[in-house]
Amino acid sequence: MSLYSIGYEAVNEKDFIICLKQYKINTVIDVRQNPISREPGFSRIRLQLALMISDIKYEHLLQFGCPTFIRDTYKKNQNWEQYAQEFNLYLKSLQSEVASLATRASHENIALMCFEANHNYCHRSLICAEITKRFNMPATHIMVQSQEKVAARYQRLLSV
Repeated sequence: MSLYSIGYEAVNEKDFIICLKQYKINTVIDVRQNPISREPGFSRIRLQLALMISDIKYEHLLQFGCPTFIRDTYKKNQNWEQYAQEFNLYLKSLQSEVASLATRASHENIALMCFEANHNYCHRSLICAEITKRFNMPATHIMVQSQEKVAARYQRLLSV
């Protein structure tokens, strides 16, 4: 079994679930601090229901959400290195919870879910990196097909 991560930015609920099915995801682990969204279908109750209908379990793990003070600092300064350093420091306080995620991923396909399409700028990538480092369990970062357009647009903006 395996560890995955997925974001729902620029994705509709249907494409998101189709993608989860393609990767044979058993459980979506919501790592947002607040499981609400302006994107239709991605607030906790609606998402949980849609996943249940699709035979995919849903679980919100608040402790893996990015603490407000770290997220607020990042919004102000856009310094990813500082954000990652602060979140990794916070993650050290969750050692048993990280171990539990690794154990689950060794028994079922789990996908850590947050908003960002680009996992490189989302705290879920830091959680995955910690699991990879401690348990030698690499993560696959899923990009839903419609997100490829978003990623290409970001890449063009960065190259200008």
